[in-house]
Amino acid sequence: MRFAMYFNFISIVFHLTGATIYADGSLYIPLIKWVRTYYSTSAVFLLHSLSENKHFDGVKIAYVSHTWSRLLHREQIATLSCTFKDIHALKRNSILRPLVIVFLPGSEAVSEFSRYSKSLKMSLFAWFVIFMTESMNKKYCYDPSGNPFHLLFDTEMLVMCYGDPILREWYSVDGNNTVIFDLIKWYPERQVRSSTAALSLLTNFSLYERRNDLKGKVLRAVIVENSVLVVVKNNKLEGYFSRAISELENYLNFTLDIAFTENEFGIFNTTTKSWNGAVRLVASGEADIGIAEFSMTNIRLDYVDYMIPILTVRKSLYFKQPDVLTVKWFAYYKVYSFTLWMSLLMTIIIALFVLAFIRSQVESTNLIREISHEFIRVWGIFCQQGITAEFPQNSSLRLAYFTILVAGIVTFAAYSASMICFVTARVHNIPFRTIQEFLDDDTYSLIVQRSSSDYDIFTKSKDPISKLMLQKLKPRDVLPLDVDGAYYNICNDASLMYYSGFNRELRRMVNYRAPCDTTSIDVGRVDSSSLILPKNSQFTSVLNYYMQKLLNAGLLNRFKTEITFTQKTRFQPVGFNSIVSVLIIFLGGIILALVILLIEIFYNRYMNSYFNYPI
Repeated sequence: MRFAMYFNFISIVFHLTGATIYADGSLYIPLIKWVRTYYSTSAVFLLHSLSENKHFDGVKIAYVSHTWSRLLHREQIATLSCTFKDIHALKRNSILRPLVIVFLPGSEAVSEFSRYSKSLKMSLFAWFVIFMTESMNKKYCYDPSGNPFHLLFDTEMLVMCYGDPILREWYSVDGNNTVIFDLIKWYPERQVRSSTAALSLLTNFSLYERRNDLKGKVLRAVIVENSVLVVVKNNKLEGYFSRAISELENYLNFTLDIAFTENEFGIFNTTTKSWNGAVRLVASGEADIGIAEFSMTNIRLDYVDYMIPILTVRKSLYFKQPDVLTVKWFAYYKVYSFTLWMSLLMTIIIALFVLAFIRSQVESTNLIREISHEFIRVWGIFCQQGITAEFPQNSSLRLAYFTILVAGIVTFAAYSASMICFVTARVHNIPFRTIQEFLDDDTYSLIVQRSSSDYDIFTKSKDPISKLMLQKLKPRDVLPLDVDGAYYNICNDASLMYYSGFNRELRRMVNYRAPCDTTSIDVGRVDSSSLILPKNSQFTSVLNYYMQKLLNAGLLNRFKTEITFTQKTRFQPVGFNSIVSVLIIFLGGIILALVILLIEIFYNRYMNSYFNYPI
């Protein structure tokens, strides 16, 4: 009760003396609501300093803070009032990103806020800084010296100078100077007794359309030597990612300094809790950006930031392409399935007996003898041989032969078409077509690039498939460092499988480097690749914004068409090995015919000499 009486007394004094222009909360609440919506924030935190008691500054600020907090509560907006020394406690708040209003009545408050904000990442919150005295304008508000509030490039801070309707946005590019941008013009005289803020935006550009100039900042980059998509030649970037990086440099006015070169992408050591390779340099902040096709994994996301996915690919198993011209003894029978062959055989047998029965009835001949004769005729029909010399005069036999001729033509045409398709498509007889078939085959081993995300996934994943793949994985010390090494291994050892992920366009490029022809099977897992930056980097958002614009404009797709990978197409003539099975069948038939001929000759001689009975 006593506190309420004191507070009411102070309120009356401030109202009568006009001690502060900020006491009229109804004038500022609509503006605060608009700023809160503009920066997409949730709660409102009110920060102030109690170190200055001159002219009752501390009491005035406490009164303004209480008044604004009460009015914001009426608008169903959560508020919290605290001092600068509690600023780090705000990070532990589970509320979504809040709007922090900072009251600065004097130089000591500015120094205190600067001191406490030095160890705070200013991009965590949206800020609305209010300079409450006219003496602060020239010294701090209009031309701040250096970067007093330790702002970053992605900091969202709106500053109100005393008595100035122009609200300015503050941020920093290099961390040493403050960049000021006029964002809003406020009309307080139009806002009297209005619940809507009377203001006008001085620009229609979005946040990163406004902040499109890094003022020539040099970003330290680390390059992975074994990258397929980015290479350095004569201190210039080349490859699939180089065009996008060059466009980003032009858009944002920054340059890349290739400060580091690593042989490996980087894996996490669970014992030392540290990274190696390029990821180590980026995670530690020694490099500002990692340029290579870094695959996105959960463990990497805990230590680095990824740009938006530039490339999405499906993981595949690559292996040496089997010889298409090897002898396949049953290749000519694989055109039809086993069921179809059995159906065809049954059709021939039924046709044989039906024709033999009809002919024996029509011509009054022996059924058994007609079966042997009809066997030759039916076999000739299905082998596309005519029977004009023996074509019957009876209508029933003609209809039966015509039906079998049509069936033979259809069967032969279908077989020929399938065989031609098989020959022209040059289907490779690969050892397996699914990941499960690979896991069930103990004769094959697996390799991945050393210190790659694939190695991390196999060694740390609890997925059953990954555990089975790990059992086939070669020891780490014998794994290849780069793509060329991996393809060299699988070309020299047909029992090795290379697990990697490249889409069709990039696969052509990799195959061009390989010393042999390769083929692959998809294993299902989809992988996204992009560039990496240090965790919570101030440049992640702006780089993502402009990279998305490049992707939407189709720049990388156009770049795919500009890149030409010359790959020789080798059309080999049909070799002797491809017809060995046919020749053997042909020669086997000739030899069998000769054997039967010799048997018949000796049989005839035997019968003539002993029984004087000509055969």
